[in-house]
Amino acid sequence: MTNLIRNLRTALANRRAYNRAIAEIANLDERELSDMRVDRETLVAGVYREVYGATR
Repeated sequence: MTNLIRNLRTALANRRAYNRAIAEIANLDERELSDMRVDRETLVAGVYREVYGATR
């Protein structure tokens, strides 16, 4: 039971971190993305990899 709760807490924390980062990416305008020389999809993929440790 303890492992289940720990896994659930970890999953929820990961999801919150992912959602927070995606919200920040969504707030970037095209100029900011251009200045960073990156596209939105690349950032989203990087966030996913960083939070979950895998690719989609």
